Amino acid sequence: MLLDVGNGRAVAVLADDGWLTHMRTAAAGALATDLLANPGDVTVAVLGTGRLAGFQIDALRARRRIADLRVWGRRLERAEAVATAQGGRACATVAEAVGGADVVITCTSAYSPFLSIAQLSPGTHVTALGSDNVGKRELDIGFGDAVDVLVADDVANCSQSGELRFLPRAIREQSIRFADLVAGRVGGRTSRHQLTVADLCGIGTYDAAIAGPVATALLGEPEGA
Repeated sequence: MLLDVGNGRAVAVLADDGWLTHMRTAAAGALATDLLANPGDVTVAVLGTGRLAGFQIDALRARRRIADLRVWGRRLERAEAVATAQGGRACATVAEAVGGADVVITCTSAYSPFLSIAQLSPGTHVTALGSDNVGKRELDIGFGDAVDVLVADDVANCSQSGELRFLPRAIREQSIRFADLVAGRVGGRTSRHQLTVADLCGIGTYDAAIAGPVATALLGEPEGA
């Protein structure tokens, strides 16, 4: 629902079945990955086989050439379906999927960690998207000791609902705001061997940013929206 900021009136109800949310999430994930991963073609491991997985792969391909795509899910048949649709290969284990990968994208609904530092190669970038609510978690606690560059779309929000809440306070306080990275106000990776992580919970301003132009295209420019 898109509201008028002046009076709270509903401007439009966009019955998109979550399409805009998935597009927004995919765009943010692809941009974070492009800015933080090592340059060049990338080997990508996607952990998760829900609807968001395909959106993430498509969005990243708009920014980078994917040289090798691996897909893992708790149900191998779902991983095979996503991999076939996206021109990749299914993996039976997380370790098989992420071994040697340049980029790891986690987009599951997990409530217990399944990705550990020991499974990753030096220089890997991780974009973590699944932990968007209290109780969800994808990354092992060991990330707190190993991460070199940590980016969050909203530090306070991610400290309550994202992966940041499981990391030591000192690590959270060193995290970079995603908007500052995008705007070039702060730098990201400085070495090919650094481990970089983007913790993206999704915030309301991103929803407004993608819903506003859609409503304008459909209805014209709404006053005060």
